[in-house]
Amino acid sequence: MNEVDLDSLKERVNVVEYIGQFVHLEFNNGEWWGLCPFHDEKTPSFDVNEEKRSYYCHGCKNGGTIIDFTSNFYKISVAQAIEKLAEEFKISRNKIPSLMRISKKFAPKKSDKKVIIPTEYIEDPMSKYEKSDIKEWIAEGIKQSVMDKYEVRYNRYDNRIVFPIKDDNGNVVVVKGRTLNPNFKLEKDKIKSRKYTYYGTPGTYYYFFGYFENQNEIIEKNEIIVFEGEKSVMKLEGYGIKNCVASLGSAITDEQIEELIKFPCRDVIIAWDKDKPKAMIKEKMALLKKYKNVFLLNDEHGALDEKDSPIDKGIEVFNFLYQNKERIR
Repeated sequence: MNEVDLDSLKERVNVVEYIGQFVHLEFNNGEWWGLCPFHDEKTPSFDVNEEKRSYYCHGCKNGGTIIDFTSNFYKISVAQAIEKLAEEFKISRNKIPSLMRISKKFAPKKSDKKVIIPTEYIEDPMSKYEKSDIKEWIAEGIKQSVMDKYEVRYNRYDNRIVFPIKDDNGNVVVVKGRTLNPNFKLEKDKIKSRKYTYYGTPGTYYYFFGYFENQNEIIEKNEIIVFEGEKSVMKLEGYGIKNCVASLGSAITDEQIEELIKFPCRDVIIAWDKDKPKAMIKEKMALLKKYKNVFLLNDEHGALDEKDSPIDKGIEVFNFLYQNKERIR
């Protein structure tokens, strides 16, 4: 087990990042809020306080430090929680006793609109996950070489495929995970039953998956193809087309629209899943179309199934949709 410099530990681990692996947190009035993982609730009453380096649920009154959270979440003793954190963050045995003291001093830097809380649990946020062939995605047509490019890995703890989301400069801002459990919708556990989850909590959602890796191709082609999901980006790259990104869903933010306006390309191709209404897409692109040529891959011929991405039926169908794209005016 590698030793960790205790002076730099607060830069690698913080209570917001750690709890953000299990609770979707949103920043509001100086604190991070989410649904409590310790009792059922529909309105967030669970807050994580950066300044106090602690968490507290105003509903069930569960609260404390990162040690307390780990102990309560995994239903283990405080000693076991310390040992678990020590192993996860590569803290040597002779430094374990210091963890309790240091956990109270975690102080993540304040973030502004363009700066988000980093996921620097260790030097490389992805090194804690396994480099493993993801057979499920290979079976869907995603090449291993493409997954290697995007650093796709496996999280054995909760059986998820994981990959980093990076900003324009290649910094990892958050790690995203997709469950491999086919019965996730039947699970009663809210944490485990999510199809997608974030390990860490991003700040403002302004980034696009794949932009850092593919910006040269986007500039060269003077065009950016915007999918909803990361898998679609990887599938299309398997056919040699790289000027594409994912908006991490169709709930595109104002900040993402602003980024698209700034991106160095003339044309924007919206390639969201078929089940997204055309009227909704046009409404979201109202500002963007003033600055870019915006097109929609619109399946008017029934080439796709209801929830398909434009690339899900292969490159021939994608090319057909691309050739018949509709200009949003």
